[in-house]
Amino acid sequence: MNANDFKDGGEYEAYRAVCEIQGRDVIVHVYYEGGLSRENCPLETIMPKIEESVKMISDRGKLAKALKRDGIIDRAEEWVYESEPVDDDEDCFIIDGVEVRLPISVETFAESLRVNGLGITFDGSADNFFAEVFLYCSPDYFAGHSIEVRINSDGSMECLGLAG
Repeated sequence: MNANDFKDGGEYEAYRAVCEIQGRDVIVHVYYEGGLSRENCPLETIMPKIEESVKMISDRGKLAKALKRDGIIDRAEEWVYESEPVDDDEDCFIIDGVEVRLPISVETFAESLRVNGLGITFDGSADNFFAEVFLYCSPDYFAGHSIEVRINSDGSMECLGLAG
């Protein structure tokens, strides 16, 4: 990913690019707030922060630990429990044709995470930013819903809940 990948985002976003994240093409949206514009905060100024954000969301293990802390893995287990059980095994269910065993470990959950979309907002300065990432799981623990996660400029992560 480099600055040449980014194009003018038009009226509602500063820039947009298709970038490879976790082996998939993902649209990255860049937004400006708090008086920022393409003129006073050019792409070259924020490119290191965009790269930092992509690196943070590429760390599935760190994402999964934050989601465990925020109760999302427990929630996934509740949704899985409502799925089709495997005969004679009360801890095993079928989702998307795959057997899922409860409880779901942090490692198993981390491996299931996929990035579906990323928006990075710069507010007032190039150093004050946050990224909002939409994740889905494979197998689909949440029946088509995405997990929305906010990553702050200090690297802290918080789950904003399910979307869709």
